[in-house]
Amino acid sequence: MDTRKRDMVVGDDGGVALVGRAMAAFRHLPEVHSVGIGGRTRDGMPTGELVLKVFVSNKRPRSQLSPDALVPSEFEGVPTDVVAAPSPRPASAVSGARLGGPYSPDGRWPRPLRAGMQIEGENCYGKGTLGFIARGNEPPPERIVAITAHHALFSSPQAEVAEMRVGQSKAEESCSKCCDQMFGKFLLGFRDATMDAAAILLDPKTEYYQQIEDIGITNGDYEITEAEAKTGTYLVRKRGCTTRVTGGTVVAIHSTHKLGSPSNYMVIKPNPCDDASSEATFADWGDSGAAVVSEKNEVVGLLFGVASVADANVDDNVKVGWGFAWGITEVKSRFAATGLDLIVPVGTLNEKRIVAVHPGDDKAASLEPVPEKTWIRGEIARDLETSDLGSLLVELWRRHFAEVNRLVNTNRKVATRWHRLGGSALLQAALRSVYSVEARVPETISGRSADECLHIILDVFEEYGSPALKQDIRSYRALIPRIGGASYAELLDVLRESQGGQPWRT
Repeated sequence: MDTRKRDMVVGDDGGVALVGRAMAAFRHLPEVHSVGIGGRTRDGMPTGELVLKVFVSNKRPRSQLSPDALVPSEFEGVPTDVVAAPSPRPASAVSGARLGGPYSPDGRWPRPLRAGMQIEGENCYGKGTLGFIARGNEPPPERIVAITAHHALFSSPQAEVAEMRVGQSKAEESCSKCCDQMFGKFLLGFRDATMDAAAILLDPKTEYYQQIEDIGITNGDYEITEAEAKTGTYLVRKRGCTTRVTGGTVVAIHSTHKLGSPSNYMVIKPNPCDDASSEATFADWGDSGAAVVSEKNEVVGLLFGVASVADANVDDNVKVGWGFAWGITEVKSRFAATGLDLIVPVGTLNEKRIVAVHPGDDKAASLEPVPEKTWIRGEIARDLETSDLGSLLVELWRRHFAEVNRLVNTNRKVATRWHRLGGSALLQAALRSVYSVEARVPETISGRSADECLHIILDVFEEYGSPALKQDIRSYRALIPRIGGASYAELLDVLRESQGGQPWRT
């Protein structure tokens, strides 16, 4: 059977369906974890032959395997190629998780907004990368959205928060303007076996570039074909907030894992390092959501995963730093099915674009932020108000938020001490503990205990605050429970246990 005939077999049946049947047939074999479609490699060189790529954690010599443990030389007339490669896992940034580092993650928030930079939801679950900016295929004014990985914003589909605010780095809407880098709200997303993506609706009047940091303009999008994948030479790049710009080769498309999730994804092998002592890396934690682009800067995929740490040291041929991405056609199809038909525009370098104000948004776009729109709102406020002491804390925050905001942003002495004492970090840590059952307020911040930082910050506000703020700090600071090392649930329990006979309300 010649190569053209094999292409027709895969194409007629559908590559995804063929891979699915092969995975069902091979899943019981030792070390096999994934199957995809790509090109054969012999002695490190691509042959241009279309094959089923059978990925294993440890490629053993045939002599060490029984006949019934061998991957067959072909499946349904299509040859197989066994490759030692890592297994994928989500790549959002979590504390201490690094495969090939150490790196210096890019936490900047340059404006106008552009892709390739750090992104974070206000629930502070983790950090990912803003992949690319697209527009809806609809009558003007079109919706302008930023696309990233769903798991970079939420721990699970069930953890979704409708219209959650999204920003960069310290993404909470805090009392410090330098830490309030919100630019949009969660619109919709998907988290299942075949897709892990989210769309953020950009705020009216947001200024942005139609480009990816350090890569350049986006040049539309493109679907990698089986004919291109079989060459074994299709080169791609990505810009993630952790590893910055890196390159790789598409090893396979239409891949599926033996667990059934993920499925229908592309496998990307990192380019070799110039420095033989360094480890080749295409992606690492925090790069999730990055756009994978061709040499022509066409968006070809959305990065969602990196090599599993569990596989990293199984075989000398299995190196960390591999990348895993959804094909752009699958990404667009999923959003189109919900009514968001995406177009990835062709950009012009450093051309500032502005998100149009939609009908009905005019008033909202012209208003100043409402002081109550802070991290202590909605569900959090309701939780706190289940206790008298918690209700008091909510009341005090609402009473003095505007003044605290003004002090941090207009009084240089307050601002300096606020940042040195880790005020922004303290707010972020507290908020992270709210949305994750595993997260805790750290024991120390900026070299001091979290509780010491909190009380020194209160000293600063008492020193420079109004008579009303001074009085409330003096009256109630002793009632604030210890926060260092505590989880959100534990803090709520402490507040509830503090009931009885105290002058909580004024």
